[in-house]
Amino acid sequence: MTLNHTAVFNMYGYEQEFRIEGVVPFALLDDNTVSGSGTLQVSTQGAWPYNPGGSFSGSGTADESLSGRMYLDANCQAMSEIVFDEQFHPFPVTYLVGAMTFVVTFPITQHNTYTLVFPVIDGAAVSGPPAFGGIQGSFNCILHVGR
Repeated sequence: MTLNHTAVFNMYGYEQEFRIEGVVPFALLDDNTVSGSGTLQVSTQGAWPYNPGGSFSGSGTADESLSGRMYLDANCQAMSEIVFDEQFHPFPVTYLVGAMTFVVTFPITQHNTYTLVFPVIDGAAVSGPPAFGGIQGSFNCILHVGR
């Protein structure tokens, strides 16, 4: 499964972009359940206009676990209902403020869980706004089967 998320925050001139990208391998088990896990790449960058102004960027990882089930819908189409469980880890972020540079740990330890439903077709995609309220941006998840 290929995962790509982009979330953009813009509040009173403060801007931050947050990206999550990667591939999570999974297997269909004998009881028609889905199981998998992998590591995703996480990055952030942004800026603020307040005096003296500045920018920041950094990257790290998140662990992704997949669980769920395969079933036939009312039209006899094979479907997969997948539960995504994401655990983010703190990572270093470099700040540039005026003539100063400093590194701090981005204290993200966020844990997200959400469910998406895909038709069982290689290349099937689910796209849309973030699964979490109050955030602008997009997500794109692509199902790859038989690989």
